[in-house]
Order: sequence, then structure tokens, then C-alpha cells
Amino acid sequence: MSSLKCPGMERIRASFPDEAACRCGATVELWPDEFEARCPACGAAVAREAPPACVEWCAAARECVGEALHDRYMKHKKATS
Repeated sequence: MSSLKCPGMERIRASFPDEAACRCGATVELWPDEFEARCPACGAAVAREAPPACVEWCAAARECVGEALHDRYMKHKKATS
């Protein structure tokens, strides 16, 4: 792969979490490669929709983001569509 990086994969491979609100009011961290996490306060599952990403259509996605992340993303998209 060349040294040029796809801008779409940067969000997927980011090293910072997003925050989501649990129904109990606590904040839950969800990393870019996670679609569900457990609330640290009450233990409930907090899920989010996978944002549209190049992984869905790019022929080089599996190589670009890695097979494990690619497969996890596609499995979640299929389960939520």
C-alpha cells in the first residue's frame, strides 16, 4: 500500500472515543471500532449506528483498515440494516 492514506479510514482508526448517553444518564465511551459498550454505572448495553464509511464500498477497505476491523464493521452494518 502506498504512503498516502485514505481520509475515510482516519475516522475508523482514530484513537479517541465518542461519548454516548445511557438511559440511566451516565456517559459511555464508544471507540470508533465499537458499536456497543456496557454502561459503567448500570451495566446496560449502549449501542450506536455505524456511521457511513468507506469500508462499505471501497475495494481496498479490507487491506486499509485491517481484516478484523473490516469484518466487525460489516457484521454490525448487516445486523442493523
